[in-house]
Amino acid sequence: MTLMHSSEDVLKSYQNIEYSKVHEVSHPSYIQKLRNEITSLEQERLLVIIDQLKQENEYLKYLQHQRTNQLIACMEGIILGERSAFQLQEIPEEDPFFVLFEAVRLLQGNISTIWDEQKALAEEYQRVREKSQREVETQKIHLNAILENSDTAIGVINTEGMVVEYNEQMNKLFTARDIQLEYGEPVLACIPDSLKSVWSKRISDALQGKATTYEDHFSCRNHNLVYEIKFFPIYKDSEILGSSIFIRNITQTVKTSQRLHIQQAELQKVKQELNRFVYSSSHDLRSPLTSLLGLIAVAKDEKNRDEVIHYLAMMEKSVLKLDGFVREIIDYSKNSNLEVVSEKIQFDTIISEIFDGVEHMDNADKIRKDINISGEECFFSDRRRLKMVFNNLISNAIRYSYLRRKNPFIKININISKEKARIEVTDNGQGIYPQHLDRIFDMFYRATQTNAGPGLGLYIVKESIQKLGGNIKVESAVGEGTTFFLEIPNLCPYSEN
Repeated sequence: MTLMHSSEDVLKSYQNIEYSKVHEVSHPSYIQKLRNEITSLEQERLLVIIDQLKQENEYLKYLQHQRTNQLIACMEGIILGERSAFQLQEIPEEDPFFVLFEAVRLLQGNISTIWDEQKALAEEYQRVREKSQREVETQKIHLNAILENSDTAIGVINTEGMVVEYNEQMNKLFTARDIQLEYGEPVLACIPDSLKSVWSKRISDALQGKATTYEDHFSCRNHNLVYEIKFFPIYKDSEILGSSIFIRNITQTVKTSQRLHIQQAELQKVKQELNRFVYSSSHDLRSPLTSLLGLIAVAKDEKNRDEVIHYLAMMEKSVLKLDGFVREIIDYSKNSNLEVVSEKIQFDTIISEIFDGVEHMDNADKIRKDINISGEECFFSDRRRLKMVFNNLISNAIRYSYLRRKNPFIKININISKEKARIEVTDNGQGIYPQHLDRIFDMFYRATQTNAGPGLGLYIVKESIQKLGGNIKVESAVGEGTTFFLEIPNLCPYSEN
């Protein structure tokens, strides 16, 4: 029975009741019958309506469940970024979920666009990130190459003074001293006890933000080493994270600096002496020439033969003086510029040649020569320089001899060994005042103006001996004499066997 049919039956029953009233059909049983029919029909109609409502409610529940599941699946896809994971179906406008479905479909489109943009950004970010990582790796490789190939030992400590990084040079530096660097260990544990307090203060200063530089001196395997040590605080923003430590061996730099300082001092000294030499040499060179010119002028008008001979002797003396001056300058130049040439030395021959060459000097014939050479070893050295040395020492001994003494002499003792020759040149002449002893080997220095030369002789002696790798000392007493002590290495080319 349908709902419409039941309604018509009920209406018909009501119409029958009204008809009976109009036509005065008042039989109670009839009316009651009609009322019972109406009640029965209404109940049936109500049951039908209830059944239909139940069916509609079940359908709505089913539809709600289906639509909800569809929306949940769609939203999960949106949240997970799965653009095509679930597409909402088309539903009619009269569907209760139509508006909600359309809103979600619009949201899905907007979010998909956002996801596309986000995906593009993510891909670009990944590309930039990978590029940055490659650049960082490249920079790390370059930095590591710089650190590992640097001749500077480099280390890093944290705020607790623990070792957190070091390069190979730093490792070698400590390994050479039988000390093993360990990551996470206190750097002070690697420092000698004698320097712990010093380093503790340095580390403390660095961790307080002070950049400092120090020089430390060490003795290692019979070598004196100098290290430059630098501390630099490591910052992140304004926070100190630790300190870097740079240690560099500057031994050669210090030695070079010291040599340069010495050379500069020597150059300054030579400059001053050259200035004095230029000033004095004008007189030293002109004096014998002036004397010579004067003697020539006088000799021209002289008729007496004996006087002319006397003038000629004086001229010869002036020429010899000038010649000696020029020779010393030439000897100085040769010693400065010529390399050492090793050859077999015959000391007796050299000394004999020297004495023959100084025969013209005043009183040379009045001085006794005593020469003693011992040792059977062959001796090799630079003959030219040895001759310069002996020539100057012997000439000075004659020039400053003390003729009032009963027995003036020059003694030369030479002892030859495989390693060196020990030479003593002694005279009993005028001697040298103590205040001059420290300076007699200086260039252009003159201890006396008597028989003054250019002041190069003893300077050439010392320079020549140093060129040969030897040394010279002097002892002297005024009025008693002077002794020069020489040691000159044997440059023998033969082996000891």
